Formats: sequence, structure tokens, C-alpha cells
Amino acid sequence: MVSTSTPPSTGVWHHVAYTYDGTTHKLYLDGAVVSTSTAAPNAHAVTRAQLGAYNSGSSFNGLLDDIRIYNAPLTATQVATLAAGNASDGASQSASAQLTRVSATSSSNEAANPNPQSTIDGNMSSRWASGATDNEWLYVDLGSVKTVTEVKINWESAYGKNYTIDVSNDHVNWTTIKTVTNGDGGTDDWTGLSGSGRYVRMHGSLRGTGNGYSIWEMNVYGY
Repeated sequence: MVSTSTPPSTGVWHHVAYTYDGTTHKLYLDGAVVSTSTAAPNAHAVTRAQLGAYNSGSSFNGLLDDIRIYNAPLTATQVATLAAGNASDGASQSASAQLTRVSATSSSNEAANPNPQSTIDGNMSSRWASGATDNEWLYVDLGSVKTVTEVKINWESAYGKNYTIDVSNDHVNWTTIKTVTNGDGGTDDWTGLSGSGRYVRMHGSLRGTGNGYSIWEMNVYGY
């Protein structure tokens, strides 16, 4: 699914990581992304995992050590932490890397469909769109208070130019953990965040187009 044409240097240890969040494959080398792909994964009935070899003809000429498989995709921050040698910190956050979003609520909807629930359904062909005003917001409910370290927004063409990422325990009192100015749409992946709350909000203050704000998916990571 994902590879790099630049081999790592020989004779030294390297940290290699692969993640897939349901949309994007990422390959990391020593904590940095070296390749990404959005190709659909191949479906195989797996009865065993083969590490260090592809089928039975191509084998890895080297040594493997400290191999770990997680039940959720690590964030970029967690991969960098592990690559730096701080195994306890990265591993402690990995079990709940991609947080479950139980519902989504918005300030307004362009129509009955698209609606805010489309931003948490894992479907990159369904979306939410707000009314065509600057002061609009969308928040997701994590079900309980969580520590938030990363927020990833996949914008449709109608994106937010200026907005904040906020957290709250009661969806009334909010604390800003990221301020974005002069955004350019596409995918905004904000890592290294520090905050906690049950609710995570994108609060727009300036649209990037004449339309409202429109989001395919809004994912939250943490523990």
C-alpha cells in the first residue's frame, strides 16, 4: 500500500512505523513521514503475519527488534515519541489513539443532508455544510472526558480560513487549544495539541469561500 524508494542507511538501527486510519496509509522512518497513500487496502483472509519477508521470495537482509502491533492508529506525535526512544510515553497513549465520536452537533445546516453526523461516519463521500455565514461551528461528542492531542479535519472545497479548535466538558464553556489563521483547505492535521474535554469543536470565524463551512470528516486523537 505504501513504500519509499529511498532506503535507510545501513549499519545503524532505524525506527520504522506504518499507520492506517481508514483513509490514509502513512510510512514513517525515524519519526518522519516518508510516504503516504490513499489507495484502498487489499482484502486478505489473514491467518498469520509475516514480518521481514514478502511471500517467501523476498527477505529483509537485516535485524528486527522490539516489534509492536497496536489496535488503533498512532498519531504523528506518538510515532515521533517512540522514534526518539521514549517508549513508555508513546505506548501509554496508543490504545485510544483515534477516539470514538458518538455524535456531532452544528450551529446550522445547509440542508437536511448534508448534516453534522456525516463528519463522524467514516465516509469520505458524505459531508456536513453550514449556512453561508462566518460565525459557524461543529462539535463532536467523545462520550466522556478525554485528553486531546490531535485533530484532523478533511475539508470539502468550502473550507475554514480562520477558526479555532476548542474543548469543553459541558459544550457551554470552551477552551481554545489551537488557533488557525489563513488556512487553505484540504486536510488540516493539527498535532501536538494539549487539552482535555468531552466535546471538541471547530469554531469558524472566517470562511475561505462565499459558501459556508463544509467538512467530510473530523477525527480526534488522544487518550
